[in-house]
Amino acid sequence: MPPSHRLLTTLALGLALTVPAFAKKDKEAGAAAPFNFSQAPAAQADAFVAVTRGGNLKKIKRLAVVNFSVEFLTGKSASVSTRGGYKSGGLVIPALDTVQAQAIADRLYDQLLADLKTTGVEVIPFDTIKVSKHFAKLEGAQHASPWLLENASSNSVLIGAHGMPVYIDNPERLEGFKAASMTFGTNTRLHEVMLCNEFNANLLSVNIVVDFADVKTGRFFTNIETSFAHYLPAKHTRYRFAAVGQPEFAIIALSQRLDSGNVPFVEGDSRTGKSTTLDGKVSEKTKATSVTFAPALYYRDSDRLARAANALFISAFAKERGTPPPESTGKLIE
Repeated sequence: MPPSHRLLTTLALGLALTVPAFAKKDKEAGAAAPFNFSQAPAAQADAFVAVTRGGNLKKIKRLAVVNFSVEFLTGKSASVSTRGGYKSGGLVIPALDTVQAQAIADRLYDQLLADLKTTGVEVIPFDTIKVSKHFAKLEGAQHASPWLLENASSNSVLIGAHGMPVYIDNPERLEGFKAASMTFGTNTRLHEVMLCNEFNANLLSVNIVVDFADVKTGRFFTNIETSFAHYLPAKHTRYRFAAVGQPEFAIIALSQRLDSGNVPFVEGDSRTGKSTTLDGKVSEKTKATSVTFAPALYYRDSDRLARAANALFISAFAKERGTPPPESTGKLIE
């Protein structure tokens, strides 16, 4: 197997520190049931989707998709205090295959536009949107795709559909004011409103987030708990609709995480060793576990999860508008 598909997780064990020696499958109490891929998405929308101000969706006649990104988490970490210093632990994915990630974003965007048209919405071509002077003024928030985002406890890569510039329109997705100001831009909402006026249309901003693990500090902040998973997190995976004077005209988001039911990692051999804390006095035992990344499974399920989310959201969109859901939402996600 190529080196790029291997990774090591090294977690310290001390006298007062208990850290799992290896990452596990997601078995946490309360974890969401996996999305049922043997059942049509339309039948599961009520369980997975939350709609805010849904009554406004029936008012939409023309729509401009100004932002469309699929965000792939590639690293997650946490830190805890130890005797004489601190220890960090986390999980990473080998270098993202941007060709496969781009294909996922492109297919999802194309399906979304086809579904919107089926519900009776006129979709303004992006070629028309991108030459607008008001769209150009969004550059303070926009980033060229692919965009590497380094957050306080995670790294990710955002892919824009068909090379579209991307931005995160949900400040809650970011950690800390500095991160929000560096990525969200200034006057973004104002420029969106100007676009609504220019095109006499509503705007749609799409952020899909693909996560691969849970990493957090333990109950007493002395250990790091890690577990592999493959899912779209709730709240941060959403479609935001804007109107003149109403930047959050309506929002369709996941109400619970959308889990693939598979883990694209396979545990391998473990080895033990020793490390020294920052004060140079305390020797601690360590254990490293080799983990093999299964890229074919990861990209297949990332694509399936993204398409499932779109089908769920479009089902909810059609329901709020009082129109039949597109035929695509009644088909299984292969």
